[in-house]
Amino acid sequence: MKKIFWVWVGILLLAAGLRFWVIGKYPAEMDMDEAANGYYAYSLLSGGRDEYGNLWPVYFPSNGDYKPAGYAFASTLWVKLGGLSEISTRLASAVAGVLAVALIGVLGWKLSGKPKVGRYSAAVMAVMPWHIWMSRGAYEVNLGLTMLLLTITVLVCMKNRRGYILAAVVFGIWAELTYPTARWMVMALAAGTAGWGVMKKKYFLTAAMAGLLIAGGWGMLAKGAGARTGQTISWVARAPELKTQTLDRIREDGQAEWRQPLWVTRAFHNKAVAAVADIGERYITYFNPGYLFVSGDPRPRFNFIQVGPLLLVFLPLILAGLVSRQGANKIWWAAVGWWLVGTIPAAVSNENYHLLRHEAALPGIVMLIGYGWWVITEKIGNSRVRQVVTGLAAVAIVVNLAVVADYYIVHKNYFRPWYSDGGTKEMVQTASGMLGDYEGAAISRDQYVYWAFYNRIDPEEFRRDLRLEEGAGEYDWERVAGWRNLRFKMPSDCPKLGKRNILYICRGTEVPQNAQVLKIFRFNDGVPAYTLIRFLGLGEKFDTSLPERVTRMTEVDLRFGKEGLLPADYPKYWL
Repeated sequence: MKKIFWVWVGILLLAAGLRFWVIGKYPAEMDMDEAANGYYAYSLLSGGRDEYGNLWPVYFPSNGDYKPAGYAFASTLWVKLGGLSEISTRLASAVAGVLAVALIGVLGWKLSGKPKVGRYSAAVMAVMPWHIWMSRGAYEVNLGLTMLLLTITVLVCMKNRRGYILAAVVFGIWAELTYPTARWMVMALAAGTAGWGVMKKKYFLTAAMAGLLIAGGWGMLAKGAGARTGQTISWVARAPELKTQTLDRIREDGQAEWRQPLWVTRAFHNKAVAAVADIGERYITYFNPGYLFVSGDPRPRFNFIQVGPLLLVFLPLILAGLVSRQGANKIWWAAVGWWLVGTIPAAVSNENYHLLRHEAALPGIVMLIGYGWWVITEKIGNSRVRQVVTGLAAVAIVVNLAVVADYYIVHKNYFRPWYSDGGTKEMVQTASGMLGDYEGAAISRDQYVYWAFYNRIDPEEFRRDLRLEEGAGEYDWERVAGWRNLRFKMPSDCPKLGKRNILYICRGTEVPQNAQVLKIFRFNDGVPAYTLIRFLGLGEKFDTSLPERVTRMTEVDLRFGKEGLLPADYPKYWL
């Protein structure tokens, strides 16, 4: 028992080390979703309101999205203890990641009845690149996965105790308030468990699961959830494209030499069939070995660069688990079923190979690998040979993980860095210090969350001085025009025409003819990320030297005069 205890301690320490080590530095540069989650937690600590003043919101209006509030509420403890920072914002996900390692071990053990399967599953989750990456970022999906695991583990261990059932309901509701895929999985679990409860006449369990279903349905109908669903579900987001495809098939039926009856055309070619075919095609791609072991998510933020989300050494273990059902039918069905069902939410969304939306399937894959590991070791009768094989497998995992670490730590910071938010923190901190020397500042895009996060702006001050533009859009974030003398949503990366004594924060490599470059911030490969400039009149003397990789625009806008400036009384900072 003492040996097993220390094995578990070693697994959890390994999981913690891989998830907590320099967590504020890797992933490099917080993305906007992470910064939003951190600032929402910071804002909740100030009267329980978000930056728009909504009291205890279920969904936070965010940049181009509505975010379920579960992660922000989980982060309030760490932000309260450590202040608002990259580390405190990511801690909730990292802690959830370590807890998930323990939970998958308990679940593997309980479902198989074999402690070794549980330990193998926990060890696999501890070193899984997919899970390590998600645990190191402030991503709602990772907390949602842990809450889902917690819900299922409690139900598996409940032994008909009502306290366990109520705890499962609490964890399930929390999962539903973190990420849409977690909500769908909890609702599927609740429906299945409620049906089983009816058959077994366990009416308290059935009522509790019905409550989970109602909570999930309410979450789907809450303010913001509808907008999020419309953006992500394939048959909603791709409705025009699917309609065009269907009309093309109907037209081809009408032109074909072999004419089919009208009812056949209507049965084979309609929006429902097109949507199912579209989802089915995407569903199959999620089982592509190239995606799982080599290429991964094509989005640079979540791409591992020539390595997949699963270690290649896990492939024979998956195959061993699939082809054998030796002594563990329950875990085989649970693992395979979880993998199959957990892939559905990702397939229903309108993007291919989306690691965040596919993470709901990860526990099934992990338990299958753990079971396959057990199958292989059990077939080796000689204990000495078994130890050698286990040692070689451990070495192979370490080598494979070292390759992943090389790409993650060394190469990823330089792989297409312009897709990241590189230079944003330094730009915000520098520009904020310069604002007092100018009448105002202008920047393109909706960057207000970064300004609030990196400057740790008091939420009450932020709400008080936030400038909202009525009629600018349907959603709250579309109405954010500025904060104090800072203006967001400049329509171009860098304007040809500007006002005197305004600080312009440009993106790209071009600056106007009559602009003085004050400061430049670069991506890791040296490409300019942000350039701080000020406008002067044409003909005025100033330092015209340009930093490397920065050029001047060829055209000058003189519509307001020969100085090439906007009038001082012009109502905006740009045309």
